[in-house]
Amino acid sequence: MTVRQYRMIDFVTNDLMLQVSPNARHADLYPFTHAGQDSFFQQFFRESFMFDGIVNLMYIHTAKENLPRASYAQAWLFTQNIDEFETEWNARGGPPDHIGDILFECGAIGGEPMKPRITVTNPDGSRWSNT
Repeated sequence: MTVRQYRMIDFVTNDLMLQVSPNARHADLYPFTHAGQDSFFQQFFRESFMFDGIVNLMYIHTAKENLPRASYAQAWLFTQNIDEFETEWNARGGPPDHIGDILFECGAIGGEPMKPRITVTNPDGSRWSNT
């Protein structure tokens, strides 16, 4: 495969490329609401990530938006587009196999703001980070 660069603005401005699980959206503590999602991902508009493969969908399964304090979102990466993803999910009764994991972190720790951080984990366990 070929390592590709993906711009976050392409994902966060397209609902067909970024989905949030109902569990994250409606969590008892720190629900990742639409407003929280927008606020969180504004931190990443100018960021990009590298991945060895084709990514058509990012599915946020766990998140905590607590800005300006430390916040994060964890997602699975998929080659499927949203229609293929939903069809396979319904047929299997659960998510399709993902091709990688991605972690977003931002906010302030101990009063010190951190640069928005992206960490990608490939299927072979290797990692890429923007820091």
